[in-house]
Amino acid sequence: MTHGTVVDQYTGRGSCDDATYDPNKDQSAVPVSMRLPMADMIADYGSDVHQILGKKMDGPTDFNQIEIDRGDLTRIIRATAEDPHAYKIIHASQSVVTAEGLDRFPADSFRKEDPELRAWAKRRRTPTPTKGCSITTSSAAC
Repeated sequence: MTHGTVVDQYTGRGSCDDATYDPNKDQSAVPVSMRLPMADMIADYGSDVHQILGKKMDGPTDFNQIEIDRGDLTRIIRATAEDPHAYKIIHASQSVVTAEGLDRFPADSFRKEDPELRAWAKRRRTPTPTKGCSITTSSAAC
């Protein structure tokens, strides 16, 4: 193994499209043994994650007063989601946060134009991490 290959893997600059890529051996950002615990942690702070990814933040989140750069959070989620089970945990937590937000609106809000629902949807636009090499909230790639 050449020095360049080790550096590429450690910095995350390796290619996911490479036929030899194995996420179980990729220790570049989140070690394999830490991906499920990290997914659980991300899920535990689902409302904060949703707020950070869905809004431009100038301070701490409303829920747990968390301050983290959106790009840093995006990279952590992307690296954690290399494990399909971790991805499932993160995705499920964000689905719950979205469902709880939508639950506040009466059924008629979904049958006809509702300015409050539209405003809520625009304010909380949060892409779900995509499975694979990139996440939709950033240009981050494997």
